[in-house]
Amino acid sequence: MRPAVVVAAAGFAAVAACGGGAQPGGVITVTVAYPGARAAEVEQALLAPIENAVAGVRGVYALRGRARDGAATIDVTLVRGTAVVAAMAAVRQALVAVDPTLPTDADRPLVVEQPAAWIYGRISDDPRAASALVATLERLPVLRVETCGVREARLAVEVVSSRLAEFDVTVAEVATAIATTNVGIAGRSRDDDDAAAVVAGVATYDDVADTTVGPGRVRVRDLAVISERAEAHCLVTGPPGVGLIRVGVQRRDQRAATELAMKRAGITALPGSIAVVTRGGRPTHVELASGPADAVVEATLAGDDAVALAAAGRAAVAAVAPALGVTVSCLGCDLAIGERVAVDRDRAAQLGVPVAEIAQALRTAMAGTLVAERVDRDRRLGIVVAVEEGGARWRDLLLRAPSGAAVRLGDVVIVERASGPAELLHVGRRPVIVVRVRGRAGTSLADLRRIAAQALPGATVRVLDAAALEADRW
Repeated sequence: MRPAVVVAAAGFAAVAACGGGAQPGGVITVTVAYPGARAAEVEQALLAPIENAVAGVRGVYALRGRARDGAATIDVTLVRGTAVVAAMAAVRQALVAVDPTLPTDADRPLVVEQPAAWIYGRISDDPRAASALVATLERLPVLRVETCGVREARLAVEVVSSRLAEFDVTVAEVATAIATTNVGIAGRSRDDDDAAAVVAGVATYDDVADTTVGPGRVRVRDLAVISERAEAHCLVTGPPGVGLIRVGVQRRDQRAATELAMKRAGITALPGSIAVVTRGGRPTHVELASGPADAVVEATLAGDDAVALAAAGRAAVAAVAPALGVTVSCLGCDLAIGERVAVDRDRAAQLGVPVAEIAQALRTAMAGTLVAERVDRDRRLGIVVAVEEGGARWRDLLLRAPSGAAVRLGDVVIVERASGPAELLHVGRRPVIVVRVRGRAGTSLADLRRIAAQALPGATVRVLDAAALEADRW
């Protein structure tokens, strides 16, 4: 059975044309992880079959899909007036029907309802103040409350690869021992932001350092460098001491009441702002950008060759960028150039090492894994297992085969030169790129449409509501 450990993320905002005069309504997101798989593998093994299955659900207005290394996301936009709860049940049923055709080492798909809109505000980065605000807002009829830039106490356990090899201990065994001893949560990346289970009592440095691992009862302090620090799971680009909060409302008509409740709680909503998320390291960086006063124009170009589409998108951006002071972005145009790490599934099967364990070891090495979280009154402490030197020696990490034999992580992964689209986008089950054109104040909508049409001849051009442009979850 596939473990449900995936956090849903909002997809891109292109909408396929839908006939019959229907209007778009609520959005359901299906997210499924496929550890160690390349974007092209994810597209063929997950994105395409799930889109085909969900397309037959009654009340679907449009499908928007995204395949990237290790995960697929499908946004299912419903026809306005369709009951979201009933549609979610129908989507889950469609996923049950297609499940036998999906890879057995992929995680089980997670289905969630997306907020109709986000409301942003600035808050203090003090964790106690942020926790009080979140508790207040969660009592409102909202779908989600998230913070970024809030400092939290972390006990970093950075394992030393050579020490693990010396004592024949795997990184997974270290994480499990800490999670079990400290009665916390296991197997979540520090970049995950779904609610963590919290138990009473604070784990001290010695509690963690003296935790024993494996048959030899080796202490964690002999395997890792342990330090307590204050850090956030994502960072805000802006003045020090400031964090961000965002509240997802189920319906747009709830915005005014929610903004009033936020104001009463001491939070001033930031009108017209959107989040810009930068991945690629630990932790994630988030900044706020003022949303354009006017609408955003979007050009969606479909085709069969993802590489050719990406090249067309980059050419369009280069051609349009200087025009009339507009800013241009392109989804599906970035190339993954350089080394890419993927699971060698044949080798893993030969050695009997579970792909999920390999993927978790890679996540721990590259981003760190939150394995336990404790709270006592106002003090919260997250215990993060990572690799010393930021994963520079990840190849030497040990994995455990069912036979009990230790296997080097470097022996069951492939490191290769990669050149191709970093992510593959679908609209209406067809490969696409999406170019968005934003003008400065005073730029006419007609000019924006003309620029977008000239940049991508043959593309479908439409106007977007700037407030509907949302970034990924923090």
